Amino acid sequence: MKKISKNDETITRKEFESVISSLKDELIEMIHTRSGGFSIDGDKARPPKPKRTGPHGKKLEGMKNDVRCRIDSELFKMLSAECDSDFSGNMSAALDSILWKYFGKPLLSFQKESESSEDSR
Repeated sequence: MKKISKNDETITRKEFESVISSLKDELIEMIHTRSGGFSIDGDKARPPKPKRTGPHGKKLEGMKNDVRCRIDSELFKMLSAECDSDFSGNMSAALDSILWKYFGKPLLSFQKESESSEDSR
């Protein structure tokens, strides 16, 4: 078995590979945690869009809630830049996409309604 030595410490190749594997696992966990659980493979998937309804086609299917919150100014700058570059300045669409990915791409309110109406047929 090969031995690796540095600064009067000698470890076996198996021990070295074990340490490297452990560091790799910790690094992947740190990246996953820092990215909020998002895929690090550049996942650009967007949540599905609801259909327009109503007499003039202005109302969207599903339920919406208003949110007022405070976030750090640096995070707001990054969110604003993301909105401008990928969502044509639509912060609601950006937050929907971010939260949809964070929570594992769940069914949205308008999808649940359409599925329950299909089940009643």
